[in-house]
Amino acid sequence: MTVLTAGLSMAATSKDVCVLTYNSNIWKTVPMEVAGRFPHFQWEQDAKGFTAKSADGLQLWGLDVLSANVSGSSNTTSLNILIYEETENEALGNAEFFKAATSWKTKMDQKMGRKGVMLDKSYAGVSVVQTVAWEFSESVVTLTTVVGKTPEKMYIRMYAKSAASSVLAKLHKPAKGSKKSGGAIAKKASGANQILKKLKGKTTYLEGGSFSKRDISSDTEYYIVYFSASW
Repeated sequence: MTVLTAGLSMAATSKDVCVLTYNSNIWKTVPMEVAGRFPHFQWEQDAKGFTAKSADGLQLWGLDVLSANVSGSSNTTSLNILIYEETENEALGNAEFFKAATSWKTKMDQKMGRKGVMLDKSYAGVSVVQTVAWEFSESVVTLTTVVGKTPEKMYIRMYAKSAASSVLAKLHKPAKGSKKSGGAIAKKASGANQILKKLKGKTTYLEGGSFSKRDISSDTEYYIVYFSASW
């Protein structure tokens, strides 16, 4: 399977959309031609491209899905597979939904040949959007859940790499605090230099049980400050 650059040993059934992922040429082909090459999915053209629906037993990797959509303004740039939608399925409770999401994540880890990366949460109104991503040489694959007061949606999206800039930006986001820690180190060094200047000629060093006058020549972990006074 060259779109995802991970091998699939399972043969696609007549209604299993995983057959669409076998060839990276999908990203070099217009959506109409993709639909024409796989007419048994009974595509319907709409504003979002070409959509195949679950009325005839649509599946991905042998599991039931609601629909599959191929889209792109010129060549195909994404394959979208809707697994669950609150308005289309029998409503799932939170426990059932998260169990299903975990099962899909586990299956995708297996199919992709690696564990997906959990991206930072985002929000659509009051709903929480959580996405797991897998990056390959020519594509990016995501599994997304949307949960508000109740589970709302779960879907898989496979992007041509050129159309996945927003996902890639999140996937390669610098670790939290990385810039801050660099700045903190620089700030600490600057502060240490200022202290060294002000303490020049005023410090002593404990050596062999006695103090000797010595200037500090490097950053010091801590100082002992003492005061004395007489009347």
